[in-house]
Amino acid sequence: LTGDSIREFINDVPNTKLARTEVANTKLIDVVVRAGFSASKGDVRRLIRNGGVWLNNAKIDDENFTIADSCFIDGQYLLVSLGKKHKSVIEVST
Repeated sequence: LTGDSIREFINDVPNTKLARTEVANTKLIDVVVRAGFSASKGDVRRLIRNGGVWLNNAKIDDENFTIADSCFIDGQYLLVSLGKKHKSVIEVST
């Protein structure tokens, strides 16, 4: 994945902008709820347990997964997939 590929489809999927301080070094579960892509942390935990959460096309199987600086695509995007068909983009501002 590249920033260019994300920019090509960002307007075709749910997306939101968050400050880097709201995302970096924060649990993925908290970020997904904060971004409004899920109603509750419990829903995200269940999805992770059932293999339904992907970050930047990599499967997440740890409920305590924390977003590191190395997770950002081009330093500003995260591609979050919840289930098979629900892809969303978080654009991070500095």
